[in-house]
Amino acid sequence: MLVPYHFTDRFREGFFQYKQIISKLDGIICFDLEDIIHPHLISNTDARKDLHRRHIIKGLSRFKSTELKRDFGIRINPTYSPAFYKDVNFLNKNIPAINCIFLPKTESPEALQKAIELIQTDFVEIIPIIESQRGMDNLVDILSVEDSRFRKIAFGHCDFNLDTNIFPFIHQDNSQYWEWINYLHIKCIQHEKDLINSPVLVIHPDNYFKANLQKTKQFSRIKGQISLCKRQTEMIHSINTGLQALNNFHPPFPEIENALKLKKTHNFEDNMMIVENGIVISPQYILALENQNNR
Repeated sequence: MLVPYHFTDRFREGFFQYKQIISKLDGIICFDLEDIIHPHLISNTDARKDLHRRHIIKGLSRFKSTELKRDFGIRINPTYSPAFYKDVNFLNKNIPAINCIFLPKTESPEALQKAIELIQTDFVEIIPIIESQRGMDNLVDILSVEDSRFRKIAFGHCDFNLDTNIFPFIHQDNSQYWEWINYLHIKCIQHEKDLINSPVLVIHPDNYFKANLQKTKQFSRIKGQISLCKRQTEMIHSINTGLQALNNFHPPFPEIENALKLKKTHNFEDNMMIVENGIVISPQYILALENQNNR
């Protein structure tokens, strides 16, 4: 069974009804304190992240600890960033319990141990995200960290593409992507850990995401999938309940030629995620594209 880790950008009108829908689909609603307010896309990120934390505090305060521990997760900032300490303080003082904490850009066992030691919130799982070459190189040491709440790792392929200077980005329709997954999968088997698959940036049509779900069936240790919208969470639930997936990625992942223009014209106050023709445009892709243009 794949757990849908359903990422959302903020509390909106009708959130409680929305939460009930995602919970019925066995999804865990995850808030983001890292990439959702990306310094490359938005100015004054420190103030905006402070405001985002306050919104999360206000929203989650309406739920009991039992609900927080069952239904909600959060991605904090990397341990090497100043924002990490703000996140730890935010959690320890305001969030009594939570299901899972995603730790991005985990590159060493020390980073994981640091987060475990500092976070006092009652959490079920801490999930380091492997999304750099250094993280891959130190994967065995990271997986060797002993804590009963460390059961899974996640893969972040956009940051991995950016970190390793791959352009155009490799996505799930490329065999190289699944070679990365296979390496992570083998190491997870050896250390009795599970794996969460990287987000699929194709929001629609459904075929691409369904083909991704079909591929995950080849890896027994993949127990979770990042979801970026309700439709993806619905498809994960459908696969869990027996719906047949697809075998081919069609159409393949397109190149977004107007990404830089969209960055300039996008209204981040309305939606923190840039979506064009059913494709999520990651901040990592925009940064890589600008790096290419500057060469």
